[in-house]
Amino acid sequence: DLKQYVNMGFMDEIDGDKKGGWTDQGDNDLRHIPIGKQIFIGVPFEIIDPAKNNEKSCMVLKGIQRLYFPDKVEGININRKLAKLYFLHATAWGSPTNEFLAGKYIINYEDGSNEEIKLMLNQNIADWWYPKDLDGAKVAWSKEHPNYPTRILGFHIMSWNNLNKNKKIKRIDMVSEGGPVLMLLAITGVQ
Repeated sequence: DLKQYVNMGFMDEIDGDKKGGWTDQGDNDLRHIPIGKQIFIGVPFEIIDPAKNNEKSCMVLKGIQRLYFPDKVEGININRKLAKLYFLHATAWGSPTNEFLAGKYIINYEDGSNEEIKLMLNQNIADWWYPKDLDGAKVAWSKEHPNYPTRILGFHIMSWNNLNKNKKIKRIDMVSEGGPVLMLLAITGVQ
């Protein structure tokens, strides 16, 4: 349950006002995303309804185009043993072809150890305006943008196998490297 960690909604009204939702680009937002319990390529997720969570529904971290977003979200509470995690995520202002480190998820175990999952652009995460299957992530959902009909947008599912599945995952941190804006919509765990 990410409700207490999310910092943005899906809908925005004014481009660049430092208040809006999604990537703060006005009508270039995600207001048409399906919310509630969803299944994307066989994986169940809970997409937070912003109307039921103080207009917040996703985590959006800073990048070069949006330096006023937070650079990290720490302490996403997990407190369970999990064999696999699925991350539903995307970037904005990322290159459609270049590959570089965009950010990371830090898996913090109960014993104090941790593991980093590097978010490599166009390997396991991609720009929401350039959805395509990648070596490390698959397109989970895509749709023609209602305000830009020539543009298909979408987001990806990245799976991560926990090699330490007998250790309890205490929390997850999400950190931006400051290039493209990072967006996380949901996480699903499998025991």
